[in-house]
Amino acid sequence: MSKVTLVKPTIDMKDAALDFLEEFIRENSPMNGFYGLNEMPYEEWLEHIAKSEAGEIPDRLPSAAFFCVDNDTGVIAGIANIRYKLIDGHDHLPSYVNGNLGGSVRPSLRGKGYGAQMLKLSVKKAGEYGNRRVLVACDKWNAASERVIVKCGGVFDNEIVEQDYNVIRRFWFDVPQDDER
Repeated sequence: MSKVTLVKPTIDMKDAALDFLEEFIRENSPMNGFYGLNEMPYEEWLEHIAKSEAGEIPDRLPSAAFFCVDNDTGVIAGIANIRYKLIDGHDHLPSYVNGNLGGSVRPSLRGKGYGAQMLKLSVKKAGEYGNRRVLVACDKWNAASERVIVKCGGVFDNEIVEQDYNVIRRFWFDVPQDDER
């Protein structure tokens, strides 16, 4: 498996992004970290994520979206969303937010190491936005995601039960600082 890079989405990536999205639709796969890509035209989504990163979307934490691109093939292997606003100078998140990082790996590329690479890069990227710790969560039923989180160094914190009785497992990562990278 080749290495990957986190890349900010651009208009030039539209066809590849729509192909990526279509695979999720075809496979009826959950779309974590998509931040609306599946709900609006691509050009509108680009504007939406730019506003989000600038903190211009009411009642939402600022966040940055990235495609996880395979360096050898150029294929979009995943999508990552990094929520980075610190609350009162601390790494605390509002209670309605399950974590700092969200994302999904393309269904046809799961189980091949892309998730671990994307998570490690996302944790580092969160540090560039000022986070010293990040919270990553997964549904309790999603054993594959939990394995990736633990493999990458996530430390279990707790479980929360959502209103629909879905159980979320939460893990913390210490973010390497500039002198540790």
